[in-house]
Amino acid sequence: MEDAALLLSVIAGPDGRDPWLRAAPVDPRADLERGAGGLSVGVVTTLVDSADTEGAVREAVRRAAEALRGLGARVEDVALPLLPMAGAVFMALADGEAAAWHHRTLRARGGDYDAGTRRRLLTAALVPATLGQQAARARAAIRTQVWETLARFDVLLAPTAPTAAPAIASGQAPIASRGEAGRRFFNRRSYTTPASLAGVPALSLPCGFTAGGLPIGLQLIGRRFDEATLLRAGRAYERAAGWAGRRPPLPD
Repeated sequence: MEDAALLLSVIAGPDGRDPWLRAAPVDPRADLERGAGGLSVGVVTTLVDSADTEGAVREAVRRAAEALRGLGARVEDVALPLLPMAGAVFMALADGEAAAWHHRTLRARGGDYDAGTRRRLLTAALVPATLGQQAARARAAIRTQVWETLARFDVLLAPTAPTAAPAIASGQAPIASRGEAGRRFFNRRSYTTPASLAGVPALSLPCGFTAGGLPIGLQLIGRRFDEATLLRAGRAYERAAGWAGRRPPLPD
């Protein structure tokens, strides 16, 4: 968290080429060591208790929430029922825009793209404009739900992904069914895309390991322009949990 706060302090600030940026952002390092006392934390049960979330991930995230409670935070469960559609909404918007940008190059030099990227761009090129408009309206609804929930909590807490770190080969496996396609392309993206769709900051940090030693990610989501509080919550947990000091064994 110290590194993240330091980097953000360097890159945040006004840019004469972007009129939408705030002129004087709060220094993200200001409250870094204040601890979790007095913070309100909403545990997003829609993601934590999802059928897609592995048991080891669910348990690790729940333990992290209890650790923050033990550090003085007020911790409550909260449901955001629109979040499961976030992955599909994100892909409809982001991949559709990407397909437009890459249209000429994709036609002329399609073989230069890796198979996964080419497949996503070609599929997005076939999505009708009406679906894109529906996705834009769904994004607005997700944003409203996230903003309204953050009006009640300082930060939201959820898994970064439904599983621990997957094997690289798992992403290259053939897609055998429509359900598998949904899990591979939409379901897992519904964990990390809500913050992006809502235009709010989020961070991921370690919260444990599986029995096989694979890392599990904890996601914290904060209010707009309130990275300082988000980093404060992350630093409080990181300091108490001690996962940041764990390193994998390296071969000789």
